[in-house]
Amino acid sequence: MHLILQSYAKINISLRVTSKRPDNYHELISLFYKIPSGESIIIKADENLTSDEIFSNINIAGENIIIKALKLFRALNPKIPFMHADLFKTITPGSGLGAGSGNAGAVISWLNSQYDIKNSDVPKLTGADVPFMSCNYKSAIVSGIGDKLEKIDLPEIHGLVIIPDWPAETGNAYNALDMAFAGKYELNEIQAREELSDIIKKLRSHEFIGLLPNDFGRVLFKRSEYLKLFELLKNSGAYAYGLTGSGSALFGLFHEHKKISWPDYVSKVLYF
Repeated sequence: MHLILQSYAKINISLRVTSKRPDNYHELISLFYKIPSGESIIIKADENLTSDEIFSNINIAGENIIIKALKLFRALNPKIPFMHADLFKTITPGSGLGAGSGNAGAVISWLNSQYDIKNSDVPKLTGADVPFMSCNYKSAIVSGIGDKLEKIDLPEIHGLVIIPDWPAETGNAYNALDMAFAGKYELNEIQAREELSDIIKKLRSHEFIGLLPNDFGRVLFKRSEYLKLFELLKNSGAYAYGLTGSGSALFGLFHEHKKISWPDYVSKVLYF
């Protein structure tokens, strides 16, 4: 029997990096919101396999995050059979939408339901966004290195994500951010939480917000295309807009929007 798993992505409605730790990980305060990705995973347990195998419609560098999650789970329960997985990807790597983490999150949620391995460190060990992507929260304040979640209720949010034709690799993005801030980030945790509290209040009251805070803007806004796209979103009726994650994608939130003519450097548009 084959099992089809739906996979999600996320947008960072806000993202503040508050410090860099001695182990080189970064502490953050961010508001995550889960959105459909259009990605799916077809899984089949196969007793004839001697290792997990995964096939994808796009080339993925390094160890696939799904394989990593399966290995971590099997270390806790050796009875979990090896899996064959077919992964259908729609989100460009490096976009900042956490689609890879969403793939792992879908598999982890399924494994938890089948093998009852809850309250483990598998999500945290699999990847930074995986704790959120594997939980049942629609939205959450995410802190620490992405491993601390505080469920928060927001009204249903609709909008679109713009994926440009250039990527932004997470490791390089954090290195560039460290250089841009020279070790001193704009807000500490208390200040970032106060700022986020105001954003949440405005989201709940449907107020106009404009450009949402994301510290990676200091690096990415060197490209003039971002400001042009934000202006296009604003003129099309967006009440809030910003970058998502540490990647290249940006998003706009709408109550209703006008028809938009996209420039040539827009690769994909995802509506949610």
